[in-house]
Amino acid sequence: MRDLALNPRRQVREIAALIQTQAHHHVLDDSFWPWYQANFTTLQNRLSAMSQGRLVDSGARHRRSIADIAPFQQFIGARVDTIATGPSALRQAIENIGICAAIAAHHVGARLSLTNPS
Repeated sequence: MRDLALNPRRQVREIAALIQTQAHHHVLDDSFWPWYQANFTTLQNRLSAMSQGRLVDSGARHRRSIADIAPFQQFIGARVDTIATGPSALRQAIENIGICAAIAAHHVGARLSLTNPS
């Protein structure tokens, strides 16, 4: 389905919705990041300047650990000057990854407490 966003017959306003939909399905984590990296420039070129920040956000959706920050920052950081709202979108995306990592760590800790009460 995400390849529909690459189809030139798709209207520009449809692209962001297609990518956001894919970015919210964590079952697709393993396949989304390589696809996102391979197609980032094509997507960026098709999106309006106002929508490019959402493209950065979509890439961050599948990153949920502190270890994910460096590769994400390196990938987007190399392109940040070509993205409308790039620096602020990157800062916000990195903050969101950190928050997701903290929430995940909390839930893992809570589960361990429930299974191993002291």
